[in-house]
Amino acid sequence: RRARRQAQAGAAPPAPPRLAAARALSVLGAVEWAPKIALLLSAGDALTQSIALSALRVLRVRTGESRIVELIERGHALVVAPAMEAAAAIGLREAIPAIRTRLRHPDRRTRARAAVALVDLGDDAGVPPILETGEHLDSLNALRCPATWGKLDSIPLRAAARGTPRRLLDMIASESG
Repeated sequence: RRARRQAQAGAAPPAPPRLAAARALSVLGAVEWAPKIALLLSAGDALTQSIALSALRVLRVRTGESRIVELIERGHALVVAPAMEAAAAIGLREAIPAIRTRLRHPDRRTRARAAVALVDLGDDAGVPPILETGEHLDSLNALRCPATWGKLDSIPLRAAARGTPRRLLDMIASESG
């Protein structure tokens, strides 16, 4: 009844208890509950999976790895981006091949999130899409070490990015510093 009254009043219905618990546990940093939260990845609905992935991303605990990769490969559209973010947060390098396939996704935002996840995982395949679009350039801060400059200079840029990657990153550094 309460949910119906809230819906009539224009308020969002309360989250189911297990979703609220997963959110609360991640906020509290309750790492010991990560395996239980990972069980929610097998739930049938995308909302539950998305919240569980977000909680695991916050907790940064390697659990449910194979299910995370599976969700990146074949998950619901609402789950793919949180799965890529969780994989990057926990350092799940086994997800790199699945994330690379998302670089060819028709949705621009999905491609951008895949590129950022790859960069976060240390995979150079994510660099060209970021440089080509000019979006998420702050994600390239991790690539500022001298060992990566040679790789960056060999990447062709579109006119939108203007100049070499080195010049682009130097510009970002001067603006943020």
